[in-house]
Amino acid sequence: MRNPLFAGLFLLIILSSCNDKSQNYKLVEDYIFNVGFVPRNINTYLDKPSGEEMLYFSDPESKKTIKFFNLKGELQKEISLKPALDRLGSIDVITVISFDTIVINSNYTNKLVVINSNGQCWLFHDLNKLIKNKTENNYEYYGINISGQDRDKKNLYLECYFSYDGSDIEKNLVPKAEYEIFKYQYKKSMEAPYILKVENYLTENPTFSHHLYGFKKEFSNDTAYFFDRVNVKMNNSNFIFSTVFCPYLIEVNKELSKVNKLITISSFRDTIGIPPMFFSFKTYKNMYDKNLKNIQESSFINDFYVKEKQNGYYVLVYLPNNVKNEHINEKRDFLIIEYDNKYKKINEYIFDNGMFNGGYAFMTKKGLIISKNETKYDEKPAYSLISFTN
Repeated sequence: MRNPLFAGLFLLIILSSCNDKSQNYKLVEDYIFNVGFVPRNINTYLDKPSGEEMLYFSDPESKKTIKFFNLKGELQKEISLKPALDRLGSIDVITVISFDTIVINSNYTNKLVVINSNGQCWLFHDLNKLIKNKTENNYEYYGINISGQDRDKKNLYLECYFSYDGSDIEKNLVPKAEYEIFKYQYKKSMEAPYILKVENYLTENPTFSHHLYGFKKEFSNDTAYFFDRVNVKMNNSNFIFSTVFCPYLIEVNKELSKVNKLITISSFRDTIGIPPMFFSFKTYKNMYDKNLKNIQESSFINDFYVKEKQNGYYVLVYLPNNVKNEHINEKRDFLIIEYDNKYKKINEYIFDNGMFNGGYAFMTKKGLIISKNETKYDEKPAYSLISFTN
C-alpha cells in the first residue's frame, strides 16, 4: 500500500527544489578597487575613445575627488571636485558623459556645473534664473542617473519636486506648519510634471520642457503618501521607471508623453511593494518613522538592470530585513529576478548568505557585478561578477 505521508513529503521536496534557485548562480571573478577612501557615489562609465569599461567612485564632501578604475582594478583617472563644490555649495548627482564633460547637480539650489578632466568648471547653469517666469509653479530639480545601453546623451533629465504655487502664495493659501506644508506639496505634486528635459544643456542657451504631468498617480494617489524614490533606465529608446512602492516597472515612451505599459514583478516568496501610508499622522516624524518600519518589514524593488545586449532584465528585490533595529541594508537578503526582453519571467535567484550588498550592483559588458559585503565600508571595495544558470 502506498504511504500517503511519504508521497506528500516527496511532493514537497520536488516543489521546493523547483522553486529554490539559490544555487543557480556562480561567482565568476572578483574585482578589487584600491580607492583610498570610503566612496559615497559609485557608478559605471564606458570610455568611448579607449573602449574601456570603468567604475567611478567619488567623495564630494570630504576628499572632494572622483576616481575612475577599469575592471582590472587599475586607476585610470582622478579628477578634483573641489572647484565644483566651491561653485555649487553641495553636490548631489554626478553624470559622466566623458572625462571632459562631467555634469554635477547641486542639492536644493537648482544649479549645475560641467567640469573637465582637470576639474575646471567650464559651464554653469542656474535653473532658477533660466526657467523663471516660465511657470507659476516652483520646483526643486534633482539629477537622475539614467543608465541603459542606449541612454540619451544629448539631453539632460532632472526629477521635479513640487515646492509651491506662486498664485497660492499671493492668496495666502500655503500652510505654515511643517506637516501641513508637506501635505500641501504632496497633493499639488499629483498634478505636477515629474521630469524636466533640458535640451542643448552643454550650451549657454539650453531649452527646457516639463513632462509626465500627473505621473505620480501611476504609483500613488492623493490620499496616500509614498516616500518615493525612482530608478530610471533606457532601453530601445523607452524610459523604464521603478519605485520601491510598486510591484511593477513603468515603461514610458521616448517622448515622455505617455505610459506604454506596467510590467508586474512577482515572486513566489513574498508580495512586492512597500504599503502606502495615509495622512493620519500627527507629525511628519511619525510618518517618517512608520515608513522606515515598513521598509524593513516589506519586500520591494530596489533596482533593475538592462542586460548588455538588451535581451532582458534583472530585477533586484529586497526581502524583509530580519535584523532588529537595523536601518541599513548591506546584509539584507535579496532576490535577482530574471526576465527576457518581452518581460517573461525566466527565473529568480536568492542571495541569503550575507555575502553581498544588493544596494551596489551594476551591469557591465560581462554581466552583473555586485558589491561584496566585507568591503562595503572599506577603502578597497570589491565586487563579484555573477553568472546565472537556469
